Amino acid sequence: MRANRWALVALTCIMLLMFLPLTPRATASRATANAAPASVIPSEELPYGPYVDAIEYYLEPDEADMLEKLNTGERHLWIWAIMTPEGLRTADEMPNVDYFISYSGMDDLFVNPLPRVKIAGEDRFNPFGIREVREALNWLIDREYICKEVLGGLGYPQYTVFAPYAMVDYARAYPTMLQLETRYSYNPDKAKEVIFTKLKEAGCTFKDGKWYDPDGKLIEIHFFIRTEDERKDIGDYLASVIEEELGFTVVRDYGPGAEAFAKVYGGIEDWHLYTEGWGFEAIDAYSDWAPYYMYCSPWTGAVFKYYQPDPELVDLATKLLNAEYRTMEERLEWVKKLADLCSRDSTRIWMVLSISPWPYCSAQVENIAYDLVAGFYSPFTLRTARFKSDYGGPVGGTLKVGDFNMFVSAFNPVGGVKWVYEWVVWSAITDFGLWPHPHTGIYFPVRASFKVITAGPTGYLPVPEDALTFNATALDWTTVGPNVTATSAVTLNFVFGKWHHGEDMTMADIFAAMAHAFRVACEADPIYDAASITPGMEAFISAFRGIKVLNDTAVTVYIDYWHPDKTFIAAMADVWTSTPWEIYALMDDAVTARELAWSDVQATDWGVECLDLFKGPSLPILKSHYDSLSTANYIPPYMQDPDLPDCAKITTEMATARWSALGTWYDTYGHFLVSNGPFKAVKADTVAKVIRIEAFREYPFKADHWDWLVKPKVPDLSVEMPESIVMGEEATVSVTSTLEGAPYSKVDVTFMLADAAGRVVLQKVATWDPDAKKFIVTLTADETLSLTPGTYTAYVVAVPHEA
Repeated sequence: MRANRWALVALTCIMLLMFLPLTPRATASRATANAAPASVIPSEELPYGPYVDAIEYYLEPDEADMLEKLNTGERHLWIWAIMTPEGLRTADEMPNVDYFISYSGMDDLFVNPLPRVKIAGEDRFNPFGIREVREALNWLIDREYICKEVLGGLGYPQYTVFAPYAMVDYARAYPTMLQLETRYSYNPDKAKEVIFTKLKEAGCTFKDGKWYDPDGKLIEIHFFIRTEDERKDIGDYLASVIEEELGFTVVRDYGPGAEAFAKVYGGIEDWHLYTEGWGFEAIDAYSDWAPYYMYCSPWTGAVFKYYQPDPELVDLATKLLNAEYRTMEERLEWVKKLADLCSRDSTRIWMVLSISPWPYCSAQVENIAYDLVAGFYSPFTLRTARFKSDYGGPVGGTLKVGDFNMFVSAFNPVGGVKWVYEWVVWSAITDFGLWPHPHTGIYFPVRASFKVITAGPTGYLPVPEDALTFNATALDWTTVGPNVTATSAVTLNFVFGKWHHGEDMTMADIFAAMAHAFRVACEADPIYDAASITPGMEAFISAFRGIKVLNDTAVTVYIDYWHPDKTFIAAMADVWTSTPWEIYALMDDAVTARELAWSDVQATDWGVECLDLFKGPSLPILKSHYDSLSTANYIPPYMQDPDLPDCAKITTEMATARWSALGTWYDTYGHFLVSNGPFKAVKADTVAKVIRIEAFREYPFKADHWDWLVKPKVPDLSVEMPESIVMGEEATVSVTSTLEGAPYSKVDVTFMLADAAGRVVLQKVATWDPDAKKFIVTLTADETLSLTPGTYTAYVVAVPHEA
């Protein structure tokens, strides 16, 4: 024992900051360095709506070409990240281009888990219908190789549904994540052993280097490989590995997003594997949605209408989605367990978290808010961006942005807008009640201020007897009656304003939208669509206990839902809508007639078009239904229910005004996409691949309303620690944290020590020393004595409060 007391423990350190510094590159371009100070205009002189007059989106899939256009000022932002090291070097050399860095995308392998898959109409054995075969693909994938060689360093390996750097739950459960990363690290021999064993048990045979199914037919893997981005190279790498290591015959089905959308998400036939990618819409403080969304929900693929995951996975993912935990400690245990269960299921095998540099024309454009994870996908990016004074700013002008892909999914608020390519338009023309803060992930008011009262997690609040609920089967608003309770009550006060067609938004729009959500989720309703029921809708419908109108702009929503962060309770109760009631009525009429469908899955099942309010074959169909509904001055019967307060009812006069305004809108713009955001939809040119939206100057907020989001508070951190520790002696680790050069203590810092096998053997929370102006971790003599001599890796995980 005495000898071990003086043994050395060698240390290497890894700093994990959630989220990493995301400032523009250190060597600012000449345009940025030499730019004149931004013009300051008094708020009272600013217009309502955004700074710019219009935005035009152009199809820009070529990175080199887009960077050149940014440098010349032909384009102003690219709402897509630089994907190659060559592109990054080019941007660094360009005088008029700058960029912000975030971690906005995940690439995974989506695996069809159905035991039989039809290929060209023939029912065939699917090797990936065997869970262990799917799981073994983890060991076949060299994630480090993909990040370094395929992506040229613009990516981090990702092993679980909880992404490193992008999801705070990864940091909270870091010891478990480290264990899973060790378990699923690259091991092709193990992959081959497991897959060969399981296929032989299933009756397959391996002959002359090829696999044959139990029917004696050659196993062919139909692999849909996206062609537009890095997934082409990732797909080719994976296809080659599967062929060479496993002996499968791989049919490489190359195609763009539009083809993938129809085949992979809209159907269950003619594919086994797909190079999938995901873009974050916002930073994530709590990822309660992720396991259910990715491994259970039909929203993320038609296969989940038929595939039944492990009941334990479904049960726990549903509980996490609905926040049924009672403490943060219990929640953390669920996150750890689900990370394991999802990895074992492996319908989605995570490969890479993208490092995303977002480029813009720094010579002309300024004042850009961005999300620390989602980057320029943030709704606030285009709301704050403006031209510099030398280029006609800060008010006015047309912002010309590049979109990597266009017209992939349909523009409808029920089952459409599933891709980031449409989202970047949708989020500019629609608005939100609440939205995650782009630097913290904590919800804050956009159009709905809120107050939360909760008795959770174990208590209950009485729901007023005259609060209302919607019976989707009877299409009837009714009072909840006596003895109804809820865990939480959220009072929402709305900033209504006008719809884009000029009519006032009212409480009737809120109630119509709520009723619509219940109808879409009701199997007995003709507008039901399982593939349009998002996890958020499921959670709300399950938690909802009643709603009470307080006045013309305020309601209290009662829900059986609790969360340790009250803003998430408010977000669950958010009943704001970005769609006027008459648009819902118009869409419902076409869907009820089965002339259009909400989702790609429903469209495939029915053999009709996916409903699109903005473009394409849907428009003449919708126009026909508009003509009949407007002539009848149609009002949904349940929106004249006697139990509704007057401010939530639709009157005959209101209906006349709404249908008339919608008709005028259609005559002017030729589409039915009406919403309430800071921009209005003007034109979608599917031939020229251009979308134009224009400032909505009757928006309730002025141009500078979101300027406070432009500059994130991301600290600079550094670690001081010994290279080795003498067992039995005290050791100190210090972490320096500064913001703009000043000491900064609003950070949660955790120190972890992992052995050579990746097991975390010691974990401590750092404390702020106000005298030293540093975070300090002290390892006691007893703690160092408990270590076994050898080499350890020290991990310092930092989670800033304001970023």
